Amino acid sequence: MSYLFPPNRCLLCPQFETYRLHSLDPDTDVSSISLPGAGATQSRVGYNQHHLSFKEVRGRISWDHLAVGEGGRGVYIDANWAVVGFVLGVRHQSGRMKKESDIDQPDLKPTFTQLPQLPVPVSSLSPSSSSHPAEYPSVRPLDPTHWAVSTGSGTLYVLETTSPSDATFSGELTACYNFHTSASSEVTPVLLQAVHSVSPTDHRLLLTRSIIPSNTGKYRSQTTAFELLEVSVDPTRRTSIFTSPVEKLDVLWTLRGGDLPFWCTWSGNGWLLLSGEEYSAPPGYEPQETEEAKCKREEAERNTRLGVGASAPASEPSATDIVLDTTNGDNQARLTEQPYSWTQTLDLLSVIIPFPAGTKRSDISIQLNSDSLSLSLSPSCALTPSPALSSLLQTNPTKQFWAPVDLASSTLTFDQLKSQLELDLVKLGDSTRWPSVFSPSDEDDEDEDDVPETIPASTIAAVQQTLNSIKTRQPGEPEGNHPAIPALLREEIDFDLEDGEDFGEAPEGAYAESSGGSKVGREVLVGYIKDGDASWSRAPTSVLSIPLNQFGIVVKSAVDGLLFDPPSSDPSRTPWKQKSTSPALAFVLSSKRDLRIVRHLTTSKGTTVLAFDAGSSSTASGNAYVYYPPVSSTSAKQGVIRVSGVERGALLGVACVETQGKEVVVALCEKELVILHGVV
Repeated sequence: MSYLFPPNRCLLCPQFETYRLHSLDPDTDVSSISLPGAGATQSRVGYNQHHLSFKEVRGRISWDHLAVGEGGRGVYIDANWAVVGFVLGVRHQSGRMKKESDIDQPDLKPTFTQLPQLPVPVSSLSPSSSSHPAEYPSVRPLDPTHWAVSTGSGTLYVLETTSPSDATFSGELTACYNFHTSASSEVTPVLLQAVHSVSPTDHRLLLTRSIIPSNTGKYRSQTTAFELLEVSVDPTRRTSIFTSPVEKLDVLWTLRGGDLPFWCTWSGNGWLLLSGEEYSAPPGYEPQETEEAKCKREEAERNTRLGVGASAPASEPSATDIVLDTTNGDNQARLTEQPYSWTQTLDLLSVIIPFPAGTKRSDISIQLNSDSLSLSLSPSCALTPSPALSSLLQTNPTKQFWAPVDLASSTLTFDQLKSQLELDLVKLGDSTRWPSVFSPSDEDDEDEDDVPETIPASTIAAVQQTLNSIKTRQPGEPEGNHPAIPALLREEIDFDLEDGEDFGEAPEGAYAESSGGSKVGREVLVGYIKDGDASWSRAPTSVLSIPLNQFGIVVKSAVDGLLFDPPSSDPSRTPWKQKSTSPALAFVLSSKRDLRIVRHLTTSKGTTVLAFDAGSSSTASGNAYVYYPPVSSTSAKQGVIRVSGVERGALLGVACVETQGKEVVVALCEKELVILHGVV
């Protein structure tokens, strides 16, 4: 599990045993109504007209076609390119809106209305006319009365609707924009991923597009690159809709990566992304780089080339040159241009902070607490500290430890001869290796570089010896004949399919594979993008579910699913906080073979996870698997109910609509809208 998601043992369920069936009635807990007109569709690319890469196909399979706003409203684009809205109101049979005081058995039957008709994109009429296949059309709410509508072919409309408090739901298109790349005057297809409101007149839209090499025709490379773009739109401004010239979208920044985002939203002061691969500046893009940023970049590049524990050659001095101090015979490494050096065992953390020669103990003000360290130099001290130490003292004098320490057992010593402060901190609680001495500061927007741990030469030698002794299984040998498994034990091992670690991605979705070769959920990196500058987590994380109504994601930990909320600072560097546990969630999801969408809904009663089948078969139904919060330390309830498939068509989207204080889960299928009013 990634260092960003540390489990809280108080919230785990180590004694959990089983899920018990909770009966759901398809007649009372679920209702459905036919969609008007031609219904919705996911078939926007004709047969044998364009060959998409695997990542594009995977992104289209899991794409959510349903958007919801305030006042119980929802919007989707039907098969004939009409924008269709619905209101999920609580009404009497006579049609009068119920008062909150007389709601007994709410009737959640939706009321549909056709909003403006979109012009049919040229790419959908003649797909072979363009080497860029159209993306899916999508809708996102900008504010209670404005929606961003993307055709998927590069045209973006602003839809202005009536207020949610009005009795009718109607609207009109008020603005139109086209997206053009810098190298082409043609309208280029883009996919609308997410929106964020900076002010009533400034809304940021996050778009993605596929980068297709020239002269490829309909046959596509499996290593497609993607661009991530942020554009700015003023929803209150009106432009020409169906007459030329059409205004161009104002692109604020562009990044390039190797995979489509799995999920993205606004967090703090930037975009939070979950993606299988990192996004970075495209080739040829050279932003203005400060001297400090240049030093950090060169330092990171040198460390990457050196590898673990290696030292830079004398001809390449750097801020992280490692100089072995053999005067005490222990070969302890000391970082010459870092504010401090540190090393650790399972129980103890040793920190050495060097001061200028001649520094006295009276010149230093120190306050050691169980969770923080306050350090400063006396104003009367005439000595000048090193730039690294000066930056440490001035940036944030009080530094929070990465985890609490045992204050009573920890020691603090100042060596007058060496002019250095020595801290021996005893770890509190379980024996966990710390990724850094101090946790990142929430007050600073800029990331603080972690001082790398000093690794003893004996440890480096032991690791190298272990790596050199590893043997690999030959191609012709059976799976059980691995050199790391003792010969006597190989005869006793039964390599059953159920003994596989997890199940992975299937053609229909992102969760199950009968081969058992990969993991359940989606392996992603956590990214944070602020003003076009991206930072990414160091290790991937397996995400099981993304939210319906509140912030937070469910990540895999062993067989469980843990719900984490992002921190207020950079979520790609700062540990997240666990909120709850869905016991054995990864285990039960691994048995599903046709999952398309997995979402969770957080209420005052806890977190409920809903896993939806694709329902794309014309002969078999698609179910929704509901996993409720645990009712005790050993058990929880689960339910199964039909949502999609057969006459309802394939599942296209899932959302949570709030109407008169009640949160209701709705599912958009190709032919019907399904309301799960009695499920959660």
